[in-house]
Amino acid sequence: MGNVDRRNVIVVGAGASKEFNLPTGAELKSRIARICDIRFDDWGSKLISGDYEIVETLRAMVRNASEGASTINPYLTAGWQIRDNMPLAPSIDNFLDTHRDNPILVQFGKLAIAKAISEAEKASSLFHSDSGHRRSGIDFNEIRNTWLAQLFGTLVAQRDFNSFLVALQNITFVSFNYDRCIHQFFFHAARQYFSLSDEQVEEMLTVLNILYPYGSIGDFSWRSSSHTNFGTSLSGEKLVNVSSELRTFTEGSGTDRVKRIRKSFEQADVVMFMGFGFLNLNIDLLLGKEIFEVERVLATGKGLSTNSRLEVVRELKEAFVAENSLVVEPLTVGDSLQVMDCTCGDLVFEFQRFLTN
Repeated sequence: MGNVDRRNVIVVGAGASKEFNLPTGAELKSRIARICDIRFDDWGSKLISGDYEIVETLRAMVRNASEGASTINPYLTAGWQIRDNMPLAPSIDNFLDTHRDNPILVQFGKLAIAKAISEAEKASSLFHSDSGHRRSGIDFNEIRNTWLAQLFGTLVAQRDFNSFLVALQNITFVSFNYDRCIHQFFFHAARQYFSLSDEQVEEMLTVLNILYPYGSIGDFSWRSSSHTNFGTSLSGEKLVNVSSELRTFTEGSGTDRVKRIRKSFEQADVVMFMGFGFLNLNIDLLLGKEIFEVERVLATGKGLSTNSRLEVVRELKEAFVAENSLVVEPLTVGDSLQVMDCTCGDLVFEFQRFLTN
C-alpha cells in the first residue's frame, strides 16, 4: 500500500483542466474577448455582440449604485479595452493586474472571468445534470486517461475508504484555475467507488485540500448525489458576488492563502506541476525568493519550446534543493527534477509510485 506519510503538492494550471474540456489560458482569453465585445445596433436597443447577462448585470449594478457611474458606458469602454488587448496579454490575470488602478476595468474583467468559467464548467466532461437532457452520470470511461482519474486509481489501490482519506489528506492541491474540477471529480468518483453515505461524502470533502491563489467561482456545494453547483449558470447579483471573490496577482500576494501554499511546499516530499504555464507572476506568487527542500519535482512542459523548458528547469532548480543532502545542492535534471513533454495524465501514470511510496 506504500508509505502514506509522504506529502505531495500538486500545482494545477489550465492545461490540467483542459483534459476535461475546459479552456486553456489562450482559449479563455478568446472567450473573455467575445464576452467583452458588447455592441448594440444603430438605435442602441438591440444587443448584436457580447454577453446579454453581463449587460443586464451591469445595468442592475448601475441602478443599485449609491455613487459612481450613472450609465454602463464606462464599463463598455473598459470591456472594449479588455477585448482589444487579449491577443497581446500573457493572460487575463496579467492584464487585470497591470490595470489594477482602474477599478471599473478590473470589476468588468472579473465578471467576464466568472461568466466564462461557469459556462466552461457546464460544457466540460465533468458536468452532470439530473434534468434529463444530459447523460445520467459522469462518463468515467470518457475521462479514464485524465490526470485526476489516474491519480484516483493510485489513491484507491489496495485501500478502503478510511485509508483513502489518509492518502488524500497528504495531498495539497494548488489550483491557479477558477474552476471546481477537482472538487467535482472527487465528489462523484469517491461517492461511486466507495458507495459513500452523505456523512462520508462530507468527510471526504473536508479532507480534500485545495488552495486557490486567485480564488474560484464559488465554494463547491451539493444537494444530492446527482446535483452539485458545478456548472451552475451565473447572472445578476450572484455573478457580482462570485466575481468579487476573484483576485488579481497583487490582491492575492501576501495573503494567508500564499502563506499556506508556501507552508505546503516546506512540508512536501514531492511537488508536481500539472499543465502549469510558469508565467512569472504565478511563479513569484508561489515561490517568492524562498528555497524548499524536497525529494522530487515533476512537471509537464507540453507546448513549451526547448529553450523555455530549459528556463523552467533553471527556475525550479533555484527554488528547490535536494532533501536531506549533507551539502545543500540544487535538484538536478534526471531522477530528482524532470520537466516532461507529456500530458498531465501521462505524468501521473509515469510517476504514480512516487505519490504514495
